[in-house]
Order: sequence, then C-alpha cells, then structure tokens
Amino acid sequence: MDPRTTRTLRSAAIAFAGALLIVASPIGLARLLPPHSLPPGGFIVVVTAAAILAAIWTIYFVIKIGRRADELHRTLERDAWYWGGLGGLTLSMPLYAFIGMGGLHWIDPAIPISAGLFRAFVIGYGLPICLQGLGFGIAILWQRHKTL
Repeated sequence: MDPRTTRTLRSAAIAFAGALLIVASPIGLARLLPPHSLPPGGFIVVVTAAAILAAIWTIYFVIKIGRRADELHRTLERDAWYWGGLGGLTLSMPLYAFIGMGGLHWIDPAIPISAGLFRAFVIGYGLPICLQGLGFGIAILWQRHKTL
C-alpha cells in the first residue's frame, strides 16, 4: 500500500474513532453520575453538544483528507459517493417501506408498532435525505457562483 493511502486510511480511522468517542462519552459519563444530577433536558443538551463536536471533528479530517488527495482520487471518490450513495439509498427504500409499515412487528411481535413510532421512523429516515439534498443544492449553487 502506498504511503498516501496509508495516511488517508489512518486519518479516516482517527476521524471515525474520535467522533465515536466524543459521541459516546456523555453516555458513559451519565452512568457515573447520580440519577437526576443534571437539570431537566440537560442530558439532551450535553449529547447534542457532543454530536456537534463530533461533526466538527469529522469535518476537520474530511477536509484534511480531501486537500491531500490528487485529482484522480478526488474524481474516484466523488463518483463512488455519487453512485454508491444513490445505489445504497435506492436499496434502502424497500427496507424503509417494510419497516415503516410494521414489518419488524410481523417478524417479532415483541417489537411495538404505533403511529408515533412510524412518524419517528419517517423523520429519522427522511431527515438525512433532505439535509443531503439541501447540502447538494447549496454546494452546486456555490460552485456555479464560483465559476461565473
């Protein structure tokens, strides 16, 4: 393996492990604290702040990796993200329909089904897709503005 690939994989592993540690640390710390030691909603704020820090951590490494890549690798990664992401999203649609309609309850009756759970699942599935589309729209407008 060439040194550039090794550096890229090392940076990606550090990004992933660091983000995971940042997100998991409030949960581990909460187990050490006495019950109700945080104000109401405090745990939600702490976990959300940890997720923000993990996202910043990850973005730093993504930028670092992207700046080191040559044009060939950038093109390969862009194509892989486009076609892989599109393929993965397309393949997830039947699973989404199955789970959303209560398919897991059909497989295991102990898994609950309700309108509230369905709405939460729809939001959980749709939020990343909508934000990805928004990010794409902003990026394409930015690139068009930059080239004009």
